Amino acid sequence: MTYALQIDLERHASVEALISLTDRDQPPAGVVNVATIADALGKATAMVDSYLRGRYALPVNPVPAEINLYTTHIAYYLLHGNASVYPDAVKADYENAIARLRELANGITMLSAAVAAASDAVSSGAQYSGDDRKFTRTNMVDF
Repeated sequence: MTYALQIDLERHASVEALISLTDRDQPPAGVVNVATIADALGKATAMVDSYLRGRYALPVNPVPAEINLYTTHIAYYLLHGNASVYPDAVKADYENAIARLRELANGITMLSAAVAAASDAVSSGAQYSGDDRKFTRTNMVDF
């Protein structure tokens, strides 16, 4: 499960921009490469999870709007590949997303109440299960 979809990237950037970032065929096919988009979204989701791990139950469900936005910004940044110079807006969106994720990881900010409540319901602590005690105060009263 990814926290953003191809349609989110298409809303964030134009389809033409996504074609130019993902169509690596020779000659160019002129279409968005769905596998490249899926790879970027998967990597972006893994990055988001790495910040939320330990504080929230993963995967985050339902996906809050801010997590969708951060994932979209990170994926769009990753689609630029090994660009030596990222466009200013792309770099700023990426850096903002990482900064907000750090705040979530450090407890400075919180996700919506519904997600936090779902996370509280999941315990990572040890649990015990077994038979009832045989030697209790009541059973040992005559000794």
